Amino acid sequence: MIRKWFVIFISLTPWAGSLFLHYWLEYEKVWSVDMPYRALVSAILIFVGMALSFFLHSWLVGAKGSR
Repeated sequence: MIRKWFVIFISLTPWAGSLFLHYWLEYEKVWSVDMPYRALVSAILIFVGMALSFFLHSWLVGAKGSR
């Protein structure tokens, strides 16, 4: 049971990191509202975090299942 929660926590780390990076970029005013392609960069940033979380979770669950 603890391993299951550990896998879930580790798997969500890239997604949480991308959300935090998105927050930090806004908070530090690294990009402004009128920045060109801001919506596209935001979507790509969140997509990459979600994709990394998916692949990490698949790898961790697959590594457990192959033993």
